Amino acid sequence: FLDNYQVMRNLLLIDNDRYVVFIYPEENKGIHEMAVSAREDILEQEWENHFILLTWEELTKEIIGKVDTPLQDYFKEFSLKYLEY
Repeated sequence: FLDNYQVMRNLLLIDNDRYVVFIYPEENKGIHEMAVSAREDILEQEWENHFILLTWEELTKEIIGKVDTPLQDYFKEFSLKYLEY
C-alpha cells in the first residue's frame, strides 16, 4: 500500500460521477507500470473505465488536432519545449 500510496489515494476518489486521470511522460515507464498494475490488481473491473492513463504526448497530439488557435499554438509550443516534437 505505501509503495503505491498516491495511486491508491486517487483510486479511492473514483465513483459513478468521478474519474481519475493519470497524465505522465511517455518515457516514464515506472508510472505507467504502477498504474497498469493498480488497474489490474486493485481496481474492480466495473471501475476500469473511470481510471484513464494518458501520456503528455497523446494528450498534446489530441489537443492540437482538435482545437483552434490560440490554444493550438500554446500546445504546439508546449510540445516543442517539453516533448521535443
